[in-house]
Amino acid sequence: GGLLVLVLGWVFLPVYLSSGVSTMPEYLKLRFGSDRLKAYLSGLSLIIYVFTKTSAALFSGGIVLREIAGWNVYVSAVVMIVGTGVYTAVGGLNAVIYTELFQTITLVGGGLLLMAIGFTKVGGMQGLRHDYGVPESFFQLLRPASDPDYPWPGMLICIYAGSLWYWCADQVMVQRALSAQSLPLFCMSLVGVMCYALYPD
Repeated sequence: GGLLVLVLGWVFLPVYLSSGVSTMPEYLKLRFGSDRLKAYLSGLSLIIYVFTKTSAALFSGGIVLREIAGWNVYVSAVVMIVGTGVYTAVGGLNAVIYTELFQTITLVGGGLLLMAIGFTKVGGMQGLRHDYGVPESFFQLLRPASDPDYPWPGMLICIYAGSLWYWCADQVMVQRALSAQSLPLFCMSLVGVMCYALYPD
């Protein structure tokens, strides 16, 4: 994914910015002159968002609110939908941008905090590599071609071919890339490895 974010920044974003559009369906209409194509992509994206991203976000948010406040998962989902609709309708795009800013600060700050706590518990990078039985393959970005799970030819060719739309043409990713300065992949990936080391079950 990291390489495709670079492709988005170097290849796709300059085209999107120079065309003056704000959504991917608008770009397709501008590029091909077709209202039907614009409507098709809008409908397809809406269906994909509802059944993948939005439903997963509402369910996971409902679980968090259930654990914190004791609310029912479905009640929590309805509250989140109504709350999001209200602040978006009242505040417009500014409200969405400020929410994204708050989420970014929370996620990056939380990731750095988790990484610091994790390094303290595992004894630094040396402790993580040698004292917890973490497989050496967890520290390799590209694994051998004979690897049964993640061979490098599959990672470089197949996954990128399928992920090009998600990273470079998906409306949510494109808008986030327009506002992001960097992606703390190092922080996020090491927290995952530390979780494996500390909680192997």
